[in-house]
Amino acid sequence: MGLVVRTLEERIEIPSHHLICDSSTRGTNASGQINSVVSSYDGKVTRYSETQFSYTKSENDAETGSASSQIIFEREKSQDLTVGHFIGFQLVKILQLVLNPRILSL
Repeated sequence: MGLVVRTLEERIEIPSHHLICDSSTRGTNASGQINSVVSSYDGKVTRYSETQFSYTKSENDAETGSASSQIIFEREKSQDLTVGHFIGFQLVKILQLVLNPRILSL
């Protein structure tokens, strides 16, 4: 969990994050996740966000990468009712170069 800061209008939780990176002669791997929570001072309005990403490049130059994120908005209408909506996306990249030079003789 990250650091919590209070202002006059909202309570902000500074994002927590997790990052892993590994590189060697066989390739590179990187991945991570970032989370945050922002809520109004009275606690009736809250926004949650999460972002995840990963990237891999192998020794044969094949690459894969992805990123996804979502933001959730919630508003407490009463003690028994909370309404909300969310926005999200996901991106994926896959690239593989195939080099196989052959000389054909007829």
